[in-house]
Order: sequence, then structure tokens, then C-alpha cells
Amino acid sequence: LLGEIGVVEAVPSLGFALKDENINVRYAVVKALSQIKTDESIKYLTRALTDENPGIRTSAALSLGRIKGKGVAESLMLLLTDPDDTVRVATVKALGELGDRNTAGRLVRSLSDPNGFVVIATIEALSRIGGEGAKNALIKMLSAGDKEIKRTAIKAIAPFEDVENELIPYLNDSDWATRMAAVEVLGMRASAAGGNVKIELEKLLDKEEDPIVRKTIEECLDV
Repeated sequence: LLGEIGVVEAVPSLGFALKDENINVRYAVVKALSQIKTDESIKYLTRALTDENPGIRTSAALSLGRIKGKGVAESLMLLLTDPDDTVRVATVKALGELGDRNTAGRLVRSLSDPNGFVVIATIEALSRIGGEGAKNALIKMLSAGDKEIKRTAIKAIAPFEDVENELIPYLNDSDWATRMAAVEVLGMRASAAGGNVKIELEKLLDKEEDPIVRKTIEECLDV
């Protein structure tokens, strides 16, 4: 209730309640602090990143990403090596929300995380952050062996310029969903990227057997 009302004066007491032995109380505190959104509440949310419970660390990380407070990126990056997979996923998502390009170099390391969900979240975060370093890292992920990771990388590369030649080979991928992802991204660029993209889409239409992919190509080519 204190959080919903936005009682700024309650922040110190809420911060003290982060030490409560009951995990439900600590969850409620993190939520309240994220609703109040003052510099002091951000300070306490940063402390919650070190909570012994991974759920609290996850909640605090996501809250800090939504608030976009100053100086939180450094604290969040410490959790990129957290032993809990869910915490790492939340941390990557939070850094993506912050959109600080200074974090891109550190995020790139998470592309080699052993957990696939962390890798996918990292790809999406780098897409949001942008920049040449993020672009180059995402291009490398196009050759990932995991189909879902590959498809995520194709879609994540959509906001970047001059990536058409990197994506065209995936119009001939053996996986229909991967072809679909490439068609969707390249289709948005067919008119602006020059005739090469349109020609490749037309070639695929001539031989594509999957009805969903064919329909998408037809919509892109307006045929």
C-alpha cells in the first residue's frame, strides 16, 4: 500500500524491511520501492540485488531495468555471472531496458552462457541497445547451431542497417521457421534495400513449399 500510494517518507523504513526473514515481505518491499522510484528507493533496490534468495534478486533486477535509474548498470552487471539462470535472464533483460551502450561489451560475453534462455535474452537486449559492437556480435550469432537462437538473432538484427547480405543466405535454410524469420526481416527492406533483396525473395517464392512462408513472401512482394 505504501508503494501504491507513493509515500516517499516510507522509503527508509521499507529499506530496513529488506532484512525481514519472510521472503513475501521482501518481495512486497521490492515492489513498493519500484513504485516509489526515488534515488533512495533505487539505492535500496540495488542492495536487494545481493539478497540470498534468487527470486528477490530477479525482482530487484527487473525493477531497476524498468526504473532506469542512474548508476544501476554497474551493479546489474555483477549479476551477469549469478549462479541462478533466472537471475541472469532478468539481469540481461534489465540491461536491455536501460539501453546503455557502455554495457554492450560486457553483455556480449553472455552470448556464450550455457543457458539458452540467457543467450536469447542477451540477443534481444543487444538489439535494443544497438551500436556497432552489438551489430557485429549479433551477426556472429546467425551461425548458431540452435535453431531458436538463430531465429532470434535474425529478428534481433532487424533494426540495424546494411545487414541484408548477412540475412539472404537464411532464405534457403532447411528450417522453415528460420526462412520465415529471414523473409519477415528482409521483406521490410525489399523496397529500400535495392533490387537484390526483391530478386532473392522472388527466387524463394518460385521454390518455397511451405504455405505460410509462401504467403508471407507474397505479402512482402505485394503479389
